[in-house]
Amino acid sequence: MTEPNRAADVHTHFLPAEIGAQVAEVYNDALRDLLAPHRERFRPLATLPLADPVAAARELERRMDEGFVGAIVGPGVGEALIGDEAFWPVWEVADARRAVLFLHPLLHADPRAARLMLPNLVGVPWETTLAASHLVLSGLLDRYPGARVLLAHGGGFLPYQIGRIEQGYDVWPQVRGRLQDRPTAYLRRMFYDNVLWSDAALQCLIDVVGAGRVLAGSDFPFDLSAWPPRPGADVSVLVGNGEREGRSS
Repeated sequence: MTEPNRAADVHTHFLPAEIGAQVAEVYNDALRDLLAPHRERFRPLATLPLADPVAAARELERRMDEGFVGAIVGPGVGEALIGDEAFWPVWEVADARRAVLFLHPLLHADPRAARLMLPNLVGVPWETTLAASHLVLSGLLDRYPGARVLLAHGGGFLPYQIGRIEQGYDVWPQVRGRLQDRPTAYLRRMFYDNVLWSDAALQCLIDVVGAGRVLAGSDFPFDLSAWPPRPGADVSVLVGNGEREGRSS
């Protein structure tokens, strides 16, 4: 690989708290040491023990001090979504440090979908859609404007269904009650990878959020990978200069 600013990550958010903390420490230490000679080409993302949000926040703070640019997180833990109040300690650190939080789900667990590869084909983007929609509608992106949210798989189904959410904003006071802006504006604050395998889907995403918010992605080395990655926006808009950039969307 010769392109700059690639990221490396692993999932531990599904592990029990004590085991997750141990695995996160071992993994993050190893990733730090492995990439130390290559920091101009690779920007590491930490893994966090989300089953213990306070420990996860400490781990994120520690890794940001070591030069990580943020962390990979799942859509939540158990019945909780990543935007729920239980995870606010992580968001507080991400906000203060302008950390990247890369929201990348694992397979969907709905038993109705346990066939025909549906947990991956539909379940994975659905998990992203649910978690990201909650981030938007809960007002969390106003509460923690410094956190940089990156959504996997083109944001799931959210960009395609933003019209429905906009209509709900107009119709239902409980949808717009926590928001300082319209839903589409919040989509334009977040970042997205371009792992979509469809020119039409990619163009829809760009039309909704702007080309500058859509970054190259690959999902390598999974079965459904886009390799080599399709070109996207300059990743420095996401990871460049970190806290020195100040607070701008």
